[in-house]
Formats: sequence, C-alpha cells, structure tokens
Amino acid sequence: MFNFKKAFTLSETLIALTVIGVVAAITVPNIMIQNQKEQAVVRLKKVYSEFSQATTMAKTTYGDSTTWDYTLSNTEFFRKYFYPYITLSSQSIQDAKKDNIYYYQTSGAVESSLLIMRAQGEIIELISGSQIFTYPLNYGGTGSEYLRKCYAIDVNGYKKPNRFGRDLFMMCLDSERGIVPHAWNDNEPSTVKKTREQLKKSSSYSYQCSRKARGMWCAALIMKDGWKIKDDYPW
Repeated sequence: MFNFKKAFTLSETLIALTVIGVVAAITVPNIMIQNQKEQAVVRLKKVYSEFSQATTMAKTTYGDSTTWDYTLSNTEFFRKYFYPYITLSSQSIQDAKKDNIYYYQTSGAVESSLLIMRAQGEIIELISGSQIFTYPLNYGGTGSEYLRKCYAIDVNGYKKPNRFGRDLFMMCLDSERGIVPHAWNDNEPSTVKKTREQLKKSSSYSYQCSRKARGMWCAALIMKDGWKIKDDYPW
C-alpha cells in the first residue's frame, strides 16, 4: 500500500509566506538599527583613541597639557597642538552649508545656536575620515578651573544623519584628565561629574542626551554605559 505525504495547499503556502514577511518586516529594521548603533560606537571609540593619541604626541613637543596655552581660540589651539598629528584637510563650515549640509540636535531640530557649529567655524577632516569642528573664538573657558578645549566631532564626515547622538558628538581636552566627553554646563568647572540620569534629564542649556534636547552629552552617556548604546538611549 502506497504512503503519500500530504502537500501544502496554495492557501497554506501563502499564509506561511505572509507570516515570514511579517516577521522579516519586524526583525530586519531592528537588526539594521542595532548595526547602526554598533557602528556609531566603533567610530566614536576610534576618534576618541585618535584624539587621545594626538594629545600624547603633542605632549612630547609641548610638554604636559596643563602648561598649554588655553587663551588661544579653539581653532588656534587645535592647529598648534593637534593639527600635525591627525589632520588630512579642512574647510569652513560656511562652505559646507553652501552644499546644503546642516547639523541637527537629538530632538531633530537644526542646531543653530551652538557656537562651535556656526558659519565662522572650521571643519577639519581627520585621516580616519571623521571631522572635528573648531571655532575662531575661545570655547571652553580660560579660568584656572576651565583649562579645557571642546570640539564637536562628526564620526562619519559629511554622511547623514549629521545628528547629535547618532554621528555627531562633543569631546573636550581637559588639561588634567586628557580627552573626555562633554558633560558640563558653562557655569560649572570640568571636574563636575554627573550621574547617568543627570546626563539624560538635567541641563540648563538642553545639553542632555534625550529626544527632546540638543544631545551634547550623548558621548558621555555612551562612555558611562561602558561604550554601549542601551535601550533607553535616544536613537
């Protein structure tokens, strides 16, 4: 006696394909987002390392960073102490904006008030392809408690989204601690340390890393979380 295996009907096959399609529609975007997050962290760590190595090399020429000239503008400071070690080329922010390149807060709004992102600034391209933004005025303070210089960093150059917390971050050279993520207000010394919740929710200038803010503290949040982007991160 013959034993025939039952085949799927057309309707059953269509239902199976529909289920597979729904599952794929849910999982594939999540996988892509997770991959984007991982790439952002990898690039941020690379720039952090690149910046730290340049600081170490500059110390061999100019001595300890506590003795550097913090009265220089951000642009002058970068050109004197870092430019020879990590720079490939540069152009003005104004030229970039002529090409319709704009920069955004974590909230999605155009970032127009941050001093270092204004048209008079300069975009310095690093050998890695990342970019550092400098400004011809002093950004970071010159008092004894403000021996630091802060820079915006775009970890994937002109590629989109050009958004704080995604590919755009803030880092500072602190005279005593080296390269650190931006995590202070203009009326606080750089030694102030914020909790994870403060980095997400507390800022006089909307610097916090949240979906309703500007996102200057997102690098600090990533580093505090062990170089990871957690589920509550404003991606």
